[in-house]
Amino acid sequence: MGAVIGNYQGIGATVGCSPTRVLRFLPGVLTLILFALTGCAMDKEGKVRAQLGNWVVLGDTAFFKSGWDCTAGVFDVTSDSIKNRIVSVNDTDRGLRLIASGKPVAFEIAGKTPDQVHRALDKTDHATGTAILISVLAAKECFGDELAASYLQMLNTGSAVLMFDPPNAAVAVFDRAENRIFFGRGTL
Repeated sequence: MGAVIGNYQGIGATVGCSPTRVLRFLPGVLTLILFALTGCAMDKEGKVRAQLGNWVVLGDTAFFKSGWDCTAGVFDVTSDSIKNRIVSVNDTDRGLRLIASGKPVAFEIAGKTPDQVHRALDKTDHATGTAILISVLAAKECFGDELAASYLQMLNTGSAVLMFDPPNAAVAVFDRAENRIFFGRGTL
């Protein structure tokens, strides 16, 4: 039976365990509460910069935010070239084969916007299309209204390149005309 404190018999009396047993779970519960209150970040800016730095030549960070369910970043780019640490493809079939093998891919398909590329990918491989869409939508929530509008506009820009890193479910949209790259990752 639980501990008796005055007329109160304690938690143990109602749930069938001793105060010692309840106290054993207290550190874990407090850790979960602390975890929730601190808003643990999904990513660190340095890690995202390192990843993108393998793909493009980065300048300054214009915006970065990471919460427990999303990461969003905007970075200046100082060159319009894409580095060879990400495979650049000009058709979705080759890109899907690379994604299936876990490699990050930059879709440089003439005459196609990132949104059009995404739709073609989704038509052929719905799982990949859904993974990209989830990261795009989650990042949109992290950006805030003004940057989210720019991000969505860039998805419909012909000079932009869609990049996808399947192991990290990370999406980047590189706009050579604007010399910047948007990064997004998250869960819904």
